[in-house]
Amino acid sequence: MSGQRHGVDDRYVLPVEATRKGAHRARPGVLAAAAPTVGVLIVVGVVLLAAWQVLGNTDRFSGKVATAASSQVSTTPSSSPSASVAAESTTTPPTTTDDATSGTTSGGSLGSVVVLNNTATKGLAKKGGDKLAAAGWTITRTGNYTPRGAISQTTVYYAKSDDAHAAEAVSEALGGVRVKLSSTIAAEGITVVLASDFTG
Repeated sequence: MSGQRHGVDDRYVLPVEATRKGAHRARPGVLAAAAPTVGVLIVVGVVLLAAWQVLGNTDRFSGKVATAASSQVSTTPSSSPSASVAAESTTTPPTTTDDATSGTTSGGSLGSVVVLNNTATKGLAKKGGDKLAAAGWTITRTGNYTPRGAISQTTVYYAKSDDAHAAEAVSEALGGVRVKLSSTIAAEGITVVLASDFTG
């Protein structure tokens, strides 16, 4: 028979070469097998890096906002009440002249005071200055206040509200005389004008 080889039917002969090719196909390499895992790791790393960048920028932004907010805090200075006591008025503008019989008296460190005599009694300004110097005040000048008799009562004058406390202390040193605000009479600082009621 032409369809048989050595008694073997051609219909039952397997294609040996094709079977061998399928059975011994080459296995994939190590790098090719690890490629999916490496890709996943790279993607995870990129995501983590992006998250770190976002969170880090958020913290820095919050710190800048907090710093800017604290720098915007402002303080409002408190205003001290101004005294509304009017200066004593006289018919003739007051003037001061140096008393030839009086001098400058040094004292302690409580502050400086000008002492003026508004009476006809000579040396009264020095007498008042000596009393204040003994109490710790520095007498910068003594003299006369004219016109005589313009001030009816011994008075401690101060120019601004910040000096009110010191003026009260000077008043206490003189026995509790009156205190008034006058930027004109107290132009040189706290000024005591001694009237006829001052006995020293």
